[in-house]
Parts: sequence; structure tokens; C-alpha cells
Amino acid sequence: MQTFKEQEFAEVVSRLKKRDVDNARIREQRDQLQAELTERKHLESVKLTSVNEMKVLAESRSVCSRRRRRDARADRDAQDRIAVLQSELRRLKARLAAQAGDEDLMNFILNQSDVDVDYIQDLRTRLE
Repeated sequence: MQTFKEQEFAEVVSRLKKRDVDNARIREQRDQLQAELTERKHLESVKLTSVNEMKVLAESRSVCSRRRRRDARADRDAQDRIAVLQSELRRLKARLAAQAGDEDLMNFILNQSDVDVDYIQDLRTRLE
């Protein structure tokens, strides 16, 4: 009977050792899978971050491009407005000269492309 119990005990110990080995193997596989999963999650988050950064960059470029076009349009509009105002100024100065009956001043204003030229300075230049 003693031998049977010893043999049974040895069998139980042997099964326990085998199960311990199996448990260790399964734990090792689980740890490897967990590490692989963690690495894949990290790579996926890096990809997602890169995609988001690309979207932000593309949007930024788009906004800058729209802003440049808008600014260029505004510059053209401002230059057009300045040209209109200069023309209007020249017309009004000529009208004032005509109302004053100063033919020489009117001709000066109509013939000058630069509105800022000083009439007195022009007369002095002509006299010299």
C-alpha cells in the first residue's frame, strides 16, 4: 500500500510539474502576444498622429494659399481704388481751375500724369 501511495504521489507530482511547465509556456506566449499587441497599438497611434499632422499641414497650406490670394486681390482692389481717386482728384482740380478761369493751370493739371507735381515749381522751371 505504501508503494501504491508513493507511486500515486509521484504521479501527482509529475502531473503538477508538467502543468507548471505548461503554465510557464502559456504565460510566456501570453507575454509575447501582449508585447506584440502593445507594439502594434503604439505603431497605430504613431500612424494616426502622422495622419492628423498631415491634415493640419494640408489645412494650413490651404488657409495660407487662400489668404495670399485674398491679400493679392485686396492689393489690386486698393491700387484700383487709388487710381480712381487720383483720376477724380485730377478731374476736380481741373474743374476748379476752369471755374477760376485759369487756362494755364487747367492745362497743367490735365497734362500732368503725376497729381502731386507742384504747379508753382513747374512754373518756376518753365521760367528759367
